Amino acid sequence: MKKKTGFVLAAVAATAFHVGLAQAVVPSGCGPWYSPEGGFAVQSNLFGTTCEYELTYLNAMTPGKPIDLVFTPTPGLTYLFTTFPVNTIWNQTPNDWDDYHFELGTGFNQNFANFGGAPGTPIFVEPSGGTVFLSSILGNHALAFFNGVVPNGVGQNGNGVDFAVSVQVPQGFTQPTFTLRQHYSVQAPEPATLALLGLGLAGLAAARRRRG
Repeated sequence: MKKKTGFVLAAVAATAFHVGLAQAVVPSGCGPWYSPEGGFAVQSNLFGTTCEYELTYLNAMTPGKPIDLVFTPTPGLTYLFTTFPVNTIWNQTPNDWDDYHFELGTGFNQNFANFGGAPGTPIFVEPSGGTVFLSSILGNHALAFFNGVVPNGVGQNGNGVDFAVSVQVPQGFTQPTFTLRQHYSVQAPEPATLALLGLGLAGLAAARRRRG
């Protein structure tokens, strides 16, 4: 697990763009990046068919909110999207991540539509950093760090995790762009935990009534 001490720059200088809640589009080396609520910072560079990027989820970024990279490919090529070897994905949110998800589709933000494996559309191929995942099934992978959790980065500038995925673009792909969507998720509370929380809230309500 990496701990963030500052942005690590790639061999070619890149600019880090910080996005607040009022702005949700970032131009960067691999293409524009979008999010419906902002709350992220990114820098990226395209070297041939390799997109190297560093992505920071800032404190305001909530679970499940996507970040979309709209990428312009050449049909017939396979592209690697990677945080190796010098970049990473940083968790500066107050949440411990239990998984990280990738999707392929078209459009961005509320207009995103998953390709769903439709013929003639880009597909994921075996992750280039296969050891990063507990499973190589991209739709159901889990983090292979800290027992499957990326700790929250509040107060320490972020905890980092690395990913690498390859996208194969068929020769017959006719759309000008595709979208690589990614987001993190957190573990749902156990039923027993929810029950205890409910009992605690009920107890507080009863205590207030007695004091009233």
